[in-house]
Amino acid sequence: MTSRATNPNDDVLFDASEHLAYEIHMFIAMARISSSRSHVGSLLNNAVLESFVIHFRVLFDFFFEDPKADDLSLVHFLEGCVWEKPKDLEIWRRRANKFLAHLTILRAEEKPPIWPVGQIYARMIETIKVFAKEVDITKIKISKNLSELLDQVSHLQVEFDKETRDE
Repeated sequence: MTSRATNPNDDVLFDASEHLAYEIHMFIAMARISSSRSHVGSLLNNAVLESFVIHFRVLFDFFFEDPKADDLSLVHFLEGCVWEKPKDLEIWRRRANKFLAHLTILRAEEKPPIWPVGQIYARMIETIKVFAKEVDITKIKISKNLSELLDQVSHLQVEFDKETRDE
C-alpha cells in the first residue's frame, strides 16, 4: 500500500472524482430506469435492479465506510469529516453484500429482498446533496456534471412519490 493510495494528492483526487461522478450518474440513471418500468422481461428488470444496488453499495462505502487500501472515501474530499451511517441504509448495504455482491448461504435460507428503490434513492440523494454543498469544488472535476445531475433529482423523486401513491 503506497502513501499515494491512502493519502492521494489533489491531482489524483481531481482525476478520481470522475469515477465518483460515474457512480452517482449510474445510481440516478438506474433509479430512473427502474421507476419508469418501460423495460420488459424479468432478466432486464433484474439487471437494472442489480446495477442500482451495486452503485448504491459503492456510494454507501464512499460516504460511510473507512477506506481500505486504495479506496476513495469521503475523508479524501472532506478532511476529518466522518458521517454517521444511517441504520436503514446500513441494513440495505448488508443485504446488497449478502444477496448480490457475494455468493452466500443466506441466499438459500431467506427469500431475496424486495428492494425499496425509491426509499434508498431518496436517502442517498440527501447524502449526495450534502456532499455537493460541502466539497471544495477545486478538488473535483465533476462540479458542473454533479450540479446537472442533482438538478434532475427532484423530477425523479416526484416519480417515486407518484409510484408510492399509486401502489
